[in-house]
Amino acid sequence: MIDFNKVINDPWLENIVLASVPFYKYENGCLVANASGCLVEVNGKKFLLSISHSNLTGPNWTVETKSNLGNGNTGQFLLVDRMKPLAQIKFDSSLFDSSKTKIVDFTYCMVNNQFITYHTLRINNNQELIAERTVFRIERSYSPNKNLKYGFFGHINFKKNDCKPTFDFRLESNLKFVDEKDEFYVFELDHNYGSHYNYLGCSGAPIIDENNNLAALVSFGNRKKNLIYGIKIRDYMPALIIDTI
Repeated sequence: MIDFNKVINDPWLENIVLASVPFYKYENGCLVANASGCLVEVNGKKFLLSISHSNLTGPNWTVETKSNLGNGNTGQFLLVDRMKPLAQIKFDSSLFDSSKTKIVDFTYCMVNNQFITYHTLRINNNQELIAERTVFRIERSYSPNKNLKYGFFGHINFKKNDCKPTFDFRLESNLKFVDEKDEFYVFELDHNYGSHYNYLGCSGAPIIDENNNLAALVSFGNRKKNLIYGIKIRDYMPALIIDTI
């Protein structure tokens, strides 16, 4: 369990926690899946971003607008519009080849500009701090820096089909950028990756640097090499820009 008293006394850790917005899928009133995402602003419009491999483009997904740590339950939710997937198309010579089309692990939807989401940081049994989650502005010129720390946060280990779900948390605060591969930035953990179950629910979580810049969204990991792959957000900004026109 994360010591949120430590989090609120460390701006770097607090930035990581407040960067991540939880997504939940409910069926018949019970939780069946969860993931993570973040809020960004592009041309004065707000968007929710996440990944597509958790079936986030399907129906019945909600986003947490206000958490309620301490009583074992999550807080207030908003049913989101269907998230939009993206297809990445490669061209051979001047001819379009449909076999070169693939779905990118990136999805998004526009939300109302007044949309705000809050996280409850539990300080102790008698005190909580409610803080607004971050709204990022994406820089097309952004590139990761090997001299900076990176981190992400997500809710993990929920009990499937539990109608009063509880969670553990995953907070990574010492990732190192090591490589760039296709549409991914590659980050190295400072410890053993362990089981994939340690990260279920972190898919889509924003990976930020210690200057609170948004770099990528958690996509998948390599257990043998202790690596985390994050989808490059800057590459897909044109889709967001088009939606603001």
